Amino acid sequence: MIPINLNLSGRLILAPMAGFTDSVFRMICKRFGAAMVFTDLISARAITYKNKKTFEMMEFTEEERPIGIQLCGSDPDVMAEAAVIVAERFHPDVIDLNFGCPVKKVVNKNEGSALLRDIPLMSKIVSRVVNAVNLPVSAKIRSGWDKESENPVSVVNMLESCGVSFVTIHPRTRAQMYKGMANWDWIRQVKENAHIPVIGNGDVLGSQDAARMFQQTGCDAIMIGRGALGNPWIFQDAAMFQHDAVINSLTHQLPNSQQPDAAERLSLAMTHLKQSIEKYGEYSGIRRMRKHLVFYTHNLPRSRELRKHLIASKSMRDVEDVFREYVELMKKSEARSQNSESRSQNCGRIGF
Repeated sequence: MIPINLNLSGRLILAPMAGFTDSVFRMICKRFGAAMVFTDLISARAITYKNKKTFEMMEFTEEERPIGIQLCGSDPDVMAEAAVIVAERFHPDVIDLNFGCPVKKVVNKNEGSALLRDIPLMSKIVSRVVNAVNLPVSAKIRSGWDKESENPVSVVNMLESCGVSFVTIHPRTRAQMYKGMANWDWIRQVKENAHIPVIGNGDVLGSQDAARMFQQTGCDAIMIGRGALGNPWIFQDAAMFQHDAVINSLTHQLPNSQQPDAAERLSLAMTHLKQSIEKYGEYSGIRRMRKHLVFYTHNLPRSRELRKHLIASKSMRDVEDVFREYVELMKKSEARSQNSESRSQNCGRIGF
């Protein structure tokens, strides 16, 4: 467990994901067992400008605790000022510093993973923020800027010396973006050399992945990002692997988790949509949900056609109609398949 005053109920954490981890989705993931959640990545400079939309992104309910607000920036003074504003106005449980975002618009401002090329500047940022607030400060990093510069162990040692309470490592380089396999061995090496809790992140798309990460790296907790999109069940399914006794008893033959059927996925998607509309209004709520609906319907039969209709939907009634027609179509398809199988068996019995 993470030995700071967060009162975590488990070891599975929802990652901050731009455009996805709003209050509605965070609450859904909490319902399914996420022990901690994070806001979207927030611009420190926008905070110091008192930007209204930026402030709205940081709002949360008491039910979402423990929660971290993640800041991004490259100016130590601006980052410290933003951290003070966040601490005084929103009172999160943690302030997280993003040194891992690989997207071009962030890196071009020398923010996110760009700071992996300037460790002295990263150190100044961390020290200024830690000294500015009376909250735990954490950091999220990648394994390096590129293959030649990978050295997360020394980076984490620096973060620890600056007063960071815990660290999350996504063991891909910025050059990799989200391609290739995450090198979990970096998580293991960081954990073996750190004196602060280490959270593993990357390629945890199902409960079996969570089990393997705990077993192979010894990390204190796991942060789940893309694996939770359209699949908050992942927190529920992976819950059994949070306990050391279970992890130590694991063999190569890991149990398969029960995947929700189409009806269950569409039901949760509809609940998510209704809550989004309640919070943002119908127009904005549906627009925000479109990317979530793509994930909820991923790998369903005829999912491409289904998503085409969903993206064209402009009201909650439209989405309800699309889902209802889809379920009816799947029932008819299943009935035809069963009838065809029955006729085939009967023909076999009478000699055709």
